[in-house]
Amino acid sequence: TSGVLHVESNGDPLGRLILCVHGLSANCRSFDRFVPVLAGAGHHVVTMDLRGRGRSEITPPGSYGWDSHVRDLLEIAELYGSDSFDVIGHSMGGFIGMSLAAQYPRRCSRLVLIDAVGEPEPSALVPIMKSINRLGRTYPSVPAALSYMRGAGTIAPWDEFWDRYFAWELEPVDDTVRIRTDLAAVSEDAAYASTHDVYGLWPRLRARRSSPISFSN
Repeated sequence: TSGVLHVESNGDPLGRLILCVHGLSANCRSFDRFVPVLAGAGHHVVTMDLRGRGRSEITPPGSYGWDSHVRDLLEIAELYGSDSFDVIGHSMGGFIGMSLAAQYPRRCSRLVLIDAVGEPEPSALVPIMKSINRLGRTYPSVPAALSYMRGAGTIAPWDEFWDRYFAWELEPVDDTVRIRTDLAAVSEDAAYASTHDVYGLWPRLRARRSSPISFSN
């Protein structure tokens, strides 16, 4: 099922395309610290809110799962006229990137994984569940919503980056604010992950020699 995605393009449109894919309940602001560095190095950096997250459209039940996100990424690459591109994936975004690279090895040239390497320790799942618990709620105001998320204790130290990150997904409703990221969308993707062999993707990936993604200080 198709929908409208919020997509942001930064850097040189003629530079090497890098797609930055966020985690399970995250949004495109996840990469705000990366984007200026990569764009400054001459790359074309594209971030997005995955379907059901941030300011992208919430699509019907049954339209999520890694394969759906992979198709969305391929459409974004086609929008920018790129036959091949690099992917930076955080957490679930890394698994989506691995799935894309395994299915379409000629499209994904380089893959960078953040928090998506090796089997996670059980303790790592606790902050993920706390983060998901913020969804499906309304709050009296934006400051109240940010205070709730700051008080959850999953992020320390807290700074302005996190204010922008969480404020991005808030929208006014009557005299309150609510989170746009859809709990059902996140739950469907979590269920998808639980029924698929994440680590079965590793043998399908092939490393080859290439120049590294360059960064500048």
